[in-house]
Amino acid sequence: MLAPGALILCSGNGPASLGCFAFRHSRKNELYGVIAAHAATLQNPVSFGDGDVFGVVTEIHKKLDTALVTIGRAVNAALREDNFSVVDFNAPLTGVFPFSDYWKLIEGSRTQRQEQWWANNVRIPVRHSGFKSNRVDPPALQKKGGERGAVAFGTKQANMVTMRERTSRAGDSGGPVFTPAHQLVGFISMGGGKTDSRQTSIVVAERVFAELGLTLATWQNRDAWQATPSPANTGAPASSSSSSSSSSSSSDDDPFSGISLATW
Repeated sequence: MLAPGALILCSGNGPASLGCFAFRHSRKNELYGVIAAHAATLQNPVSFGDGDVFGVVTEIHKKLDTALVTIGRAVNAALREDNFSVVDFNAPLTGVFPFSDYWKLIEGSRTQRQEQWWANNVRIPVRHSGFKSNRVDPPALQKKGGERGAVAFGTKQANMVTMRERTSRAGDSGGPVFTPAHQLVGFISMGGGKTDSRQTSIVVAERVFAELGLTLATWQNRDAWQATPSPANTGAPASSSSSSSSSSSSSDDDPFSGISLATW
């Protein structure tokens, strides 16, 4: 099924994973799939799992290791709520993690020592979904959400951060990294090994969305991006036997509600 974490293939490239869906308010009824730039070729078609083409790569942003796939109108119109559930986690992404707010706190620390403490000791607990890891991890581990990973803030704002203590694998590129509350932290970029890695570079989602003028697409905001089905359209791009769980967003007054910070 076409969903965050699902296997995608861009013609001429190796297997990778879908990060999320996104849209621009300036482009009514247009939807994008966010994938890794190193797994994409401009103007080439992109297919998912069973080989069905769902769109074409229309933008590549190398410094963010991000590419946008403009999703075909018929596929766009046929998307359903199930398509927004992260593969193997049965819940949708609820928002974009506000890295910049935390960085402001770090930069506002009174001393360099305090700033370094934030950077070295405060971690965001995360999970990720990628087609290779979803296939390799044993079912018992998948049910628990896999290994508990952590992302550090670093000492200054950056396009990339590092995920540690959670194994990523070749083929997970572009897959979403998210908090226990399913806020999108970023996308898998590259690991430290040829196949498996427990130290993985993550593209910060907030930076991607800000620089490219994107908004996270959800089933709830579909009026902004979903196209009108054509008479020839016969159904969704894939079906699912399970329905997605509904998730409540964090409080408008507190963007950090529902997020547990692990201090090591």
